[in-house]
This record gives sequence, C-alpha cells and structure tokens, in this order.
Amino acid sequence: MQTALHLGEIRKTFLCFACKTRKVSGYVIAESDTQKFNKLCYCVAMKYMGIDFGTKRVGIALSDDGGTIAFPYEIVSQSKDLVDTLQAFVLKEGVEEIVIGESIANDGTNNALMEKILPFKEVLEQKLGLKVHFQKEFMTSHFASASADGKGKSAHDARQTKQKKSDAVDASAAALILQRYLDKKNSSH
Repeated sequence: MQTALHLGEIRKTFLCFACKTRKVSGYVIAESDTQKFNKLCYCVAMKYMGIDFGTKRVGIALSDDGGTIAFPYEIVSQSKDLVDTLQAFVLKEGVEEIVIGESIANDGTNNALMEKILPFKEVLEQKLGLKVHFQKEFMTSHFASASADGKGKSAHDARQTKQKKSDAVDASAAALILQRYLDKKNSSH
C-alpha cells in the first residue's frame, strides 16, 4: 500500500543502523521526489514513552527516535487531566508505543497500585490508540534514588529540596522502566 507523504508532515527522519535506510516513524521512505512510503522496515525502530505510575506523581521518560536509549523527560501530577497531558506529550514527541511499570507484590500478585494501573492502561489504549506494554518495575525507584544520591555532588547539590529529589527519582524510575523494556526488545532482534 503506497501512501503519499507530504514534505511538511516529515518531522523527524533518521538513518536506521540495522537496515541502513531512511526512516520516519518506523516506516521506510523512498528517496525519490514523490516521497512515498515504500515498505515496512523489519527492524521497526520507533519512539517510546515510559511511565512510572504513582498515586501523587507520574514519572515520564522518552526513548531516542531509534528506540534504543531512554531518558527522563517530565514529572506530572496525578490528576483527572493526566491522560490529556500524556496525549499532548505523545503528539509533541511522536511517541508510537508506551511502556508502563508493572507494580507487583513480592509474591507475584498484583498490589494495590497495580489495581489502579490496569484501568489506566485500558484508558490510554482506547484514547491514544497506541500499544501499551507492561515492564516489571521491581526496584526502579530504589535504583533511581541511589543514583540521585550518587557521588560527585557539590554541597549546593546536596541541599537539593526533598521535592526536587523525589521528582528526579520519579522521572529516572520511568527511564529505568523504559530502558529495561528497550533492552529486552532490542536483544531479541
């Protein structure tokens, strides 16, 4: 199926390192003047959003355009406008799939937070029309907190407010969740 691609619609293109072709949002584009979609690229590189869902704040991370490296992006308050806020990020950043931290108890059952995440995942899928994946979030906040307490900080950095540190942990935890998913996905190729 050939779909016309207007030059103004191209926001980001990149060279796929796996197949050495120019790509836009996971599709190969022809280098011709007509700029039409040519065929699907089987390495399927795309941009992902990671979510560390919390009862007060939600940490957001984004991947690079090739779907290989995750970066902390934003912290948003848990509110009734959360899905609309995420939708704005998805549209602005060109996100194609979402990964949410799967919060389970030590015995492997869903914990209280997971009972809130399950309906949230369904709402995201319905409203945004994107695939939403789960990735175990075991110890991500702990690792993100340990990283925030790392060495090499100045005395001024050490006086960072508790809220700012907590925010940094939420976004970093989202990046760890997303990076685990990307590593797993990319190692299967």
